[in-house]
Amino acid sequence: MSFIEACRIMRRRFPGIRTIGGLSNLSFSFRGRDDVRTAIHQAFLKRAGEDLTMVIANPSVLHAPVDSELAGLADDLVGNVHPGALDKLLRWMDEHQPENKAVSPKKDDLQSMGPIERIANAFVGGNPKYLQSDITELSKNMTPLAIVEGPLMSAMNEVGERFGRGEMFLPQIVRAARLMKHAIGYLNLEQNALDSAIVRKKVLIATVWGDVHDIGKNIVSIVLSCNGYEVIDLGVMVETERIVAEAKRLRVDAIGLSGLISPSLNVMVEVAKALKHAGIHVPLFVGGAAANDDHTALYLAPAYAPGTVCYVADASRVPGVLGPWLSDDKRSETIARIEEHHRKVAERRQSAHVELRTLEESRKLAPALEFHSEWMKKLDAEVTKGLQAFEWKPSELAEHISWPYVMRVLKGKSHAADGMDDGIIQKCLKIIQAADGIPECLRTRGHLIFMHARRAGDDIELLDDSCHTIAVLYGVRAQQKNLEPLALADFVAPENGAVGLFALTTSANNAEKLEIPEITSDEILLYTQVIATSLVDIANDVMHRRVAAPINHYICPAPGYPIAPDHALKRDILNLTKAAEIGISLTDSMMMQPLASVCGYTIVHPKAHYFSMGEIDNNQRTEYYKRSGNPL
Repeated sequence: MSFIEACRIMRRRFPGIRTIGGLSNLSFSFRGRDDVRTAIHQAFLKRAGEDLTMVIANPSVLHAPVDSELAGLADDLVGNVHPGALDKLLRWMDEHQPENKAVSPKKDDLQSMGPIERIANAFVGGNPKYLQSDITELSKNMTPLAIVEGPLMSAMNEVGERFGRGEMFLPQIVRAARLMKHAIGYLNLEQNALDSAIVRKKVLIATVWGDVHDIGKNIVSIVLSCNGYEVIDLGVMVETERIVAEAKRLRVDAIGLSGLISPSLNVMVEVAKALKHAGIHVPLFVGGAAANDDHTALYLAPAYAPGTVCYVADASRVPGVLGPWLSDDKRSETIARIEEHHRKVAERRQSAHVELRTLEESRKLAPALEFHSEWMKKLDAEVTKGLQAFEWKPSELAEHISWPYVMRVLKGKSHAADGMDDGIIQKCLKIIQAADGIPECLRTRGHLIFMHARRAGDDIELLDDSCHTIAVLYGVRAQQKNLEPLALADFVAPENGAVGLFALTTSANNAEKLEIPEITSDEILLYTQVIATSLVDIANDVMHRRVAAPINHYICPAPGYPIAPDHALKRDILNLTKAAEIGISLTDSMMMQPLASVCGYTIVHPKAHYFSMGEIDNNQRTEYYKRSGNPL
């Protein structure tokens, strides 16, 4: 109603003004009931009278017929006509369930079910009230292993299939996995006995050496476990030799590799070659932010042949990829399809023609920007502040959390577009509230320092107070003819300039000390990791807005991205920001630890902006190596 009234007031005060607003989240709590959502949307549009409304591309929202009683109830709710509007709508929904909508069984319905049906409902619907008694009942006529192989695995498979279809999300998967552990405990069955008696496909997963990314890998582990696989998770920073040795010793059926940063791609190729040399040709799948289709087809596939490797973009898709790949009936067909896909990717890349300028041409076309004295004075004022330290409790950043990012991680990329999940959001907020009272849990710390700097060709030289060069931020310049011929150094003055350096980290330590009755310990650990990666980005934005307010316009490139591709730049940045004091360290392949850490440099100029780098030629690669000693 506040938004609607604001639109009315604005139109009265400013005749001719146009209004625009988003619509979909208005009815998010009724996800799954399109009839109710449509009624609410139509009621809102009638009352708000917006000129333009942002809504999921579906014209039926505006014109679909709506039951007259439902339309009235929706209008009462949107208009806040009376206190009981929501209760009346909920009662109507209970009385008018869609024919194809599965309704959660009521207490009486559960009691009328058989034990096998109730077990399935416990795993899918989350009501474990009768789980122990049902296990006890089945034990009268079934062996413990028969119960696991039958009703329990059937229920877990159903959970996995629903996750793949987007009908269940990661928190529910975690809950189901926990119920499985309880059920096995009720059977008094040792896990070792279970593993030896049931033949399950073994999948070894690991984050490669130099990389500490494990959120996605942990999700894959949970999803595969819920689909009946035995998962051997070697953790993070796993040496190539260990991956090969464990794969041989355990005689695994498939191997999954994960990596977050681009150097991990080279390590994945090393692992593929080592597996091939050891005579291991089981299905190999890769994922993580660093992995991609092109690299898999052009580098990993040749390195692993005659074995087959596949890039899987989303954790929820892994069971769907592995299932036919490991099936006797569909293995050959699946391998042929993967190899054909790799062939098409290679052909596409070979046929793609990108026109490049020479490096000299791009440099001649670089913009000649102005550096006004008032800007330089503001930058000098920042330099005099020296190293600035910041710290935030989780609750101080919570209001800025990017929930779409959280949904992408916890629901999977395939289903994040389905919208926000209020249950996930509420659990995250409870974890944040509880973490406020736990030392080091989701606590974010940051360091920022502005230093004298000057442009030196495509590079940025960092200077001490005597104008001596103490470090260089080496740069690359765009060469594609369809792109701006820019380098980051173009936005830095050739003399008397300044550049900021920053490092921040959010600690996920002590998450095991959080006790929240309605959230399991497994969920808390997983959610804490995801929240930490979101909070550190928020803190970076908050820190820069606070410090750079007088400067107003800046960009914050980070090493490892296309416009600053050299991860080795992190060494000088972390050293000059004294990042070790806030707990940040580097692995051999330039991966920052803890995982929820960021670093980069702050470039200030009215025309500073992020730009596309595209392809560069070997001449620039060679010149960069001569200047920096680091290959690109």
